[in-house]
Amino acid sequence: MPRRPTDTVPTPPRRLLVVDDNRDSAESMCLIYRDAGHEVRTVHEGAAAVDAAAQLNADAVLLDIGLPDIDGYEVARRLRSDPRTCGVLIIAISGYGREDDVRKGREAGIDDHVMKPIDPDKVLERVARGRGEDRNAAGKPAGKGC
Repeated sequence: MPRRPTDTVPTPPRRLLVVDDNRDSAESMCLIYRDAGHEVRTVHEGAAAVDAAAQLNADAVLLDIGLPDIDGYEVARRLRSDPRTCGVLIIAISGYGREDDVRKGREAGIDDHVMKPIDPDKVLERVARGRGEDRNAAGKPAGKGC
């Protein structure tokens, strides 16, 4: 179970989507980030992630790679190809941490890779940095193809 973030990471409130088939892990992350002042939604299947991210107008998607329906790499590709979500920050939250896994993630459009068990402060720091790209007129990160 992830530990609670400390007060040393000042992060403005964000809209976060947690995509994880492990309900306990997903709910733990949800509680931690809600307690830190963020709006959080959780889905447990990859196929639901794109619509959920669009409905939430998510700032970041915290994405498990090992999902039962479609893997996180495919979820990332779908997020990047949808005009509603193409600019969202995607952070893989996974036990898959080999160099090849990280490379496949980058190729699919994943911005960063955090190994489980997560450090909530490090994830919030990464969310606060965003994608490091220009923002579009709606204030969302202007990702590739947006």
